[in-house]
Amino acid sequence: MTELLLPAIVLLGSSVRWLTGMGFALVAVPALVLLPGPSDGVVPANCAAGTISVVGLADGWRRVRPSATVPLCAAAACTVPAGTWLTRRLPAPALMLVMGGLVTVAVGLVMRGARVPALRGRLGAVAAGAAGGLMNAAAGVGGPPVSLYAVNAGWTYGSSSRTRCSTAPS
Repeated sequence: MTELLLPAIVLLGSSVRWLTGMGFALVAVPALVLLPGPSDGVVPANCAAGTISVVGLADGWRRVRPSATVPLCAAAACTVPAGTWLTRRLPAPALMLVMGGLVTVAVGLVMRGARVPALRGRLGAVAAGAAGGLMNAAAGVGGPPVSLYAVNAGWTYGSSSRTRCSTAPS
């Protein structure tokens, strides 16, 4: 049953990602992490999200914002080791509770259209990238901080969906 369920979950998550530029992790990662467990589920989830990102960039790479993408990706790369360390140190229930709380707060702020002055410009990109890298390595859900940055930076859908596809797999 799991052999049929996992590809269906990836297909659903990739469809959401294709339509919105994000959301793979919010749709697919909970099941991909819960079925095999957090330490075994994050790597395949990130591999699937990375593949989907590359495919999404094939036709939309011209709409990527390099001035935002470089700081987002550089900061994310710096915090991936900390997220990996967290995964190995925290018990699975505590890790899921912390990451679920962070995702809930970030998604709630995005839904409210919250304006956070610190999440604008290069420093905002670095903060969002750092949070996204940590959350992506720990739980495979790095998109909410990047979306919060995108809302505060005033990105339009077309440019933000492709820039998000080029950053942390989400």
